[in-house]
Amino acid sequence: MTPARDDFRRARLRGEGERGTWADTARAVIARVEADLPPGASFETRWQALDAAYPFGRRCHYPYRVWCRVRRAHLAAIAASESAQAQAEECGGAP
Repeated sequence: MTPARDDFRRARLRGEGERGTWADTARAVIARVEADLPPGASFETRWQALDAAYPFGRRCHYPYRVWCRVRRAHLAAIAASESAQAQAEECGGAP
């Protein structure tokens, strides 16, 4: 039996012991991946690790869209901080 499209639109997960929204689950997985990465991991390594850690099965429907949104926001924050560090190093000072 295939789930209906509306089943994926509901914000709450239905697995036993799972609480929170799709975004909460995505943030928790991203935090766990970041904790497992070495401190000086490159942006590309982070990107690949996050792609490999996708937690919702098939990459389709609403859970995948939420994952992409949360992952994009996380990677954008990392890119911005790396950019700020690079600018500070060019100016000769640390942030």
